[in-house]
Amino acid sequence: MGSARSECDVATSEYSQDLDGRWAAVPRVHRAATATVSSTSHHGALRMARRRVVVLRPGALGDTIVTLDSLAALRRGFPDAVLELVGNREAGTLLQEARVVDIVRSFDGPEVASLFLQPPTVPAVWGKLELAVIWLRAGARVADAFVAAGARRIICASPEPPLAIHVSDHLVATLAPLDLPAPAPAAPALLLHRNSEEASGEPAARILLHPGSGSDRKNWPAAAFGALARRLFEAGHSVAFLRGPADGASVAAVQTAFGESLPVTRDPLSLRELRAVIAAYDVYVGNDSGVTQLSARLGVPTVAVFGPTDPRQWAPRGPRVAVVAGRAWPTVGGVWDVVQRLVDECSAGMPGRALQEKGRDEQRGEEQDGDSVDHQHLPKKHLPV
Repeated sequence: MGSARSECDVATSEYSQDLDGRWAAVPRVHRAATATVSSTSHHGALRMARRRVVVLRPGALGDTIVTLDSLAALRRGFPDAVLELVGNREAGTLLQEARVVDIVRSFDGPEVASLFLQPPTVPAVWGKLELAVIWLRAGARVADAFVAAGARRIICASPEPPLAIHVSDHLVATLAPLDLPAPAPAAPALLLHRNSEEASGEPAARILLHPGSGSDRKNWPAAAFGALARRLFEAGHSVAFLRGPADGASVAAVQTAFGESLPVTRDPLSLRELRAVIAAYDVYVGNDSGVTQLSARLGVPTVAVFGPTDPRQWAPRGPRVAVVAGRAWPTVGGVWDVVQRLVDECSAGMPGRALQEKGRDEQRGEEQDGDSVDHQHLPKKHLPV
């Protein structure tokens, strides 16, 4: 993460210190004249009469998932508006199916391309918006174009958070000028109905290990993943590896370290299939990745292993999440202890609310073999739908 302020920050944001002494972006809101919209068609009039909110948020799966809290906040603040996400189309579709957003467009589409012409041009489909939210590193010219196109309000800010601020909290903070309603604690936006919520009474669990990520530097060493798989296997658990399109080398290295062949999921054909695969397991263990973010938001008990990246900014959020980090990498014993704890809680049939309360009562950042273990059970600033 770079620390330099972006063009959008300079043009449209001020930085202020919150009550906890942390620095957060608080953008100004551009205001334009309110436009009157009419149509001769009853169907068209009904659709055009609804206020429209468009959010520009490019990125991969993880970038989309960490935007859930801010999108949920916009949904609460504009309950009758059409909420449109412009970003990763496939990942956005998961949010659309969960009714977090109404419309999803690809950031690679022709509508977006016109925003980066000289001068920028806002397509007619985005004219006279109630609100445009522009989370781009350099979005000032795009913001000016939306103002010229009749948008009532504009939020423009870099999506990159200041140091030690979680990206979800940062994105929510950029919406502060809108004075949105405060959230009420609830389940994650992508929570699925899972049979494993009920007590099975069995000590064995189905555990899915994902040794890959979007970058090799974020991958827990193969020898460590292999040793963890060995301990889980010898404890009688059903263990499988998740292999995505770019995870072939990572999975092969872990299999070699494990010394035997374990089941490997076939490459998911889509994020819908990936969602179904993850939801079929009792516990998920993965690196700092978009897949780990998805697992946590699905409500699957999730163990996130962090090394060089900062969990204060990128830790996944959900009702059953534990983040394990070490001075360099966490130890196998530290991760094993956390996985076994989640397995014990699931086999005991402990409901989500009880897990949340248990997590709050435990000492945060407890030391296990030199590893930092952070139980993130619905943090205060978590804003689920």
